[in-house]
Amino acid sequence: MRRGLYTGLIALAVCLVSCEKVIDVNVRDADRRYVIEGVVTDKPERHYVKITTTQNLSDNNNFPGVRDAAVSVTDESGTSFVFVEEEDGVYKSVHSFAGVSGSIYTLTVDINGERFTAVSTMPHKVEMDTMYITEEFLFGQVRKAANIAYRDPQGERNYYRFIQFIEGMRYNRVFVTNDEYTDGNAVTDKLRTPSDDEDHQIEAGDTVTVHALCMDKANNDYWVSFLSSGATGGGGTASPANPTTNIQGGALGYFSAHTLQVLEAVAP
Repeated sequence: MRRGLYTGLIALAVCLVSCEKVIDVNVRDADRRYVIEGVVTDKPERHYVKITTTQNLSDNNNFPGVRDAAVSVTDESGTSFVFVEEEDGVYKSVHSFAGVSGSIYTLTVDINGERFTAVSTMPHKVEMDTMYITEEFLFGQVRKAANIAYRDPQGERNYYRFIQFIEGMRYNRVFVTNDEYTDGNAVTDKLRTPSDDEDHQIEAGDTVTVHALCMDKANNDYWVSFLSSGATGGGGTASPANPTTNIQGGALGYFSAHTLQVLEAVAP
């Protein structure tokens, strides 16, 4: 009986192997689109706009910068700030200026006869109280994580994003949250790193820097959709999709007028 079962399984395996067929999938190249990343903060500095184009699946991961664009940002009073190209696809404001909480900013980008615009409102700044590093035992290993503590203002919707640097190296994991369930509360956000991401674990003695951003709803929607749509190759979708954008005219990306606070701690 057992010998007959083994023989049957072997025969089935041989049959399955012999039935294998190479299938060529014809993946059509999509039209290239512009990708715009524009940032204005409440810091007195030269702000930037990056412009690249999308790539097809068969291309490499080098996204070429777009040159010779006309780029400007205008505030609600009508004051216009011109951005000039400093390197391929990277444009910076000619003069330093600080964005103002509560003000509305409009980005305008002209490229080869096409115009793209986006509007972003810089929210009121929520000051982070402190940052510290803690340890926790996960999946049989001790992991360190940055903790950001603050008091969320009551009665207004707030959207937060955190950008983490370890020893000066930026970690590209997206940390976003909002106060839907914590309005008016004391909050501590823990920036956990996946256990299988060995290259970005915090070690004792590391200097950890976190940029704390307060952003508007449109940018929150962009980053949430960036995570959930599979734009990073993950998420629950069958195939990657484009994140929600606040840019009008057919380009991808985002324009964000946000506040910025820099925090730093050394891991024990």
